[in-house]
Amino acid sequence: MKKIIGSILYLCLFLNVVCAQTTALEQDALQLAARLSETENSPFISEDLSFQFQDALQAVASSDLLAAKLVTKKYNIQTSNLSSFNTVDLIVSPTSLWLKKLNNRQFKLLVARYNLNIQQFEKDGFVTVRLNSKVALNMSFIAKEFSMIDDVIMVELPTETLLKNDISSKATNNGLVLTYTLRNNFYTAGTFKAHAWEFMVTDDGDVKLLREYGDKLSEIEATFALASTTK
Repeated sequence: MKKIIGSILYLCLFLNVVCAQTTALEQDALQLAARLSETENSPFISEDLSFQFQDALQAVASSDLLAAKLVTKKYNIQTSNLSSFNTVDLIVSPTSLWLKKLNNRQFKLLVARYNLNIQQFEKDGFVTVRLNSKVALNMSFIAKEFSMIDDVIMVELPTETLLKNDISSKATNNGLVLTYTLRNNFYTAGTFKAHAWEFMVTDDGDVKLLREYGDKLSEIEATFALASTTK
């Protein structure tokens, strides 16, 4: 009985880890797909594109290459949120006649069209109307639509600056080139350091390390250790 219970607990733990990894991989794929969709004249992110990135990321994660194990297992490099695919902020004049009841016709139409949730808060004398989507959307396109509404002073897409680890992509005739970049703790070190691995992932799922370059890994890891001791 103890062996059975132990096996069940191990299985549950294993499934939780797999699910967590899958969720992270899906988020990375959406982020990469969202970046490529920003210039598209559509509010939607292609599912086929997202699945293509999922397959490529999974191929690297499953590869036996030492470099692949480093970026996915040891350093757990994931994408930075350089592109917003579920949130847009509208900066609205506090004197707007429609703001209090949110009864602008175009505003209500767009919110309903994209099934967006609404939050409001004040900042720097202006009112921010934050719109959130439960599904991934091309927020760059949607932001342009909301920017045409009266009294919307500007629109902002909440994103991160590129000071963290990241995965970037480039399409080729044979598949995708994925670049995994490990960055040091800038706020601890006071200087930028980065190390990158560039993989070619073919449409068939074959993974090849194209090149590895950047600062010494030991120098980058030293800033991680320093950061942990100063917490």
